[in-house]
Amino acid sequence: MRGKIATIITQLEFGGAQIHALQICRALAKEGYENLLISGVRDYLDSEADNLPSTVHINVKQMIRPINPLKDAIALYRIFKILKKEKPIAVFTHSSKAGIIGRWAAWLAGIPVRVHTIHGFGITPLQSPLKRKLLLTAERITSMITTYFLPVGKETLKKGQKWKIINKKNYRIVYSGIALERFSNVKVKKEEKLREIGADPELPVVGTVACFKPQKAPLDFVKMAAEVLNRIQAQFIMVGEGVLKKKAEEFAYRLGIKEKMVFTGWREDVEEIMSTFDVFVLTSLWEGLPRVIPEAMAAGKPVVASAIDGNKEAILDGITGFLVPPSSPELFAEKVVYLLNNPEIRKKMGEEGRKRAKIFSVEEMEKAYINLFRELIPSNA
Repeated sequence: MRGKIATIITQLEFGGAQIHALQICRALAKEGYENLLISGVRDYLDSEADNLPSTVHINVKQMIRPINPLKDAIALYRIFKILKKEKPIAVFTHSSKAGIIGRWAAWLAGIPVRVHTIHGFGITPLQSPLKRKLLLTAERITSMITTYFLPVGKETLKKGQKWKIINKKNYRIVYSGIALERFSNVKVKKEEKLREIGADPELPVVGTVACFKPQKAPLDFVKMAAEVLNRIQAQFIMVGEGVLKKKAEEFAYRLGIKEKMVFTGWREDVEEIMSTFDVFVLTSLWEGLPRVIPEAMAAGKPVVASAIDGNKEAILDGITGFLVPPSSPELFAEKVVYLLNNPEIRKKMGEEGRKRAKIFSVEEMEKAYINLFRELIPSNA
């Protein structure tokens, strides 16, 4: 083996940052590195992590998303002890909490290479000004012990520079890569798949794939669906799980549209379900650069998404889809109705999206990471 590399991530729920991290572990194993993967409380992708090649996976249950001084201190100490024992040649962190705790644990353990992938920032519009200031200060201080930053897009980089988190030229933009073939070459009968998940094969489909959490604004999707149904016939599929799922289902019931909505939960056949969509929608309030947008484009779907952060980089407005101000379900509905009423434009946008998706290939992402490893890690490691 060429050496051991530690990857630290807050929690392995089903999400873009988590899939990204596991892909990098696989790429490292192929290059002959040994993986040490550290994550928090067990979640959806932990069983997959347990079975990665050349990987030791350790759960630190005190590493949780909410700020908790006692648990955060215990997580820091436990990860420090693990790193001291395992002696990796580099530490790569993903997600905000693990980014802070993991880099400090690595610094205290004397690990010389500390790289943080910025999938997005934990500083959000829903937080109080005081909390935002404290988190920003923590990010700025931690940046001082960071060897290298890997923002997932230009908008993420700009935000990091504006906030004085990324001050030096120690960064490289690396898009979160997707398996294009998985989404572009789906062999499935649309009618059968729709019947299987309880949808109507006779109605056009508007869908999303996202966690049911405040960031993704799932209630805005439900409100958008109601606005669309005031104008035309359609149905709506929401793939995902999370704390707001029950609230979204109740909201759909109150609006009188529950029979036009399908809530699938997480699915292993997400590419097959996405292939049934006529329009893909993402109503997020903030993002890094969500993998699901390139996935939808690779599937040939026009995308209607919030005009925020990495969405503005992934989507070519008016060419591969439409960008809409966040928290505006009426405007989302307007674009969705337009696309459903114009199948030729929908098809053209889908074709342009397929072309655009090629810059987000997993092969390009893996190549960028491996090249960086070779630059930062001694050749004899």
